[in-house]
Amino acid sequence: MPIGSIILIHVFSFFMISAVSKLISYKAFLQFVVNFHLFPRRISLIIGSLIPYVELMGAALLLLEPTRSKGAIILLSLLTMFSYAVTQVLRSKRRITCGCYGRLIDATVDRFTIGKIVYFFLVTIIIGFIKPLQNAEISALTIVIGTSLSFLVFVLQIMWQRYRETLDRLRKIK
Repeated sequence: MPIGSIILIHVFSFFMISAVSKLISYKAFLQFVVNFHLFPRRISLIIGSLIPYVELMGAALLLLEPTRSKGAIILLSLLTMFSYAVTQVLRSKRRITCGCYGRLIDATVDRFTIGKIVYFFLVTIIIGFIKPLQNAEISALTIVIGTSLSFLVFVLQIMWQRYRETLDRLRKIK
């Protein structure tokens, strides 16, 4: 089983779907970025307007072996910046939607968000910089399995959100 190819398609498809969902709900995504309160509104809008395009570029660069490490560096940079933003929100104890998937999924900034960041940071390092995995061969099987893994992450995100919402409702009842 070509595990490197599956991981490659998984990371590629996750970031492509994430970027496209941000572009589909572009104005809402920009407001999500502003809600982090890291920069003045104007700077947040400029940064937010670039994020989906940089994410698309990073994901696309992963597909070709000569540009794979550059794509990984771009995505790792985005993940690093996002982890900083998330930790700032968690420290402030504010509850906001991260905008990770635009309006596709209402994902709250929380521990699950940190877990996703760590997970995608590690798998991006693996596909971008571990040489035996750099020669990934894309096939129908790797596309199906890799994309299925990405959809599994989305399903887990939805399940986590439902769990959090249920807990919140139960706490209000008490």
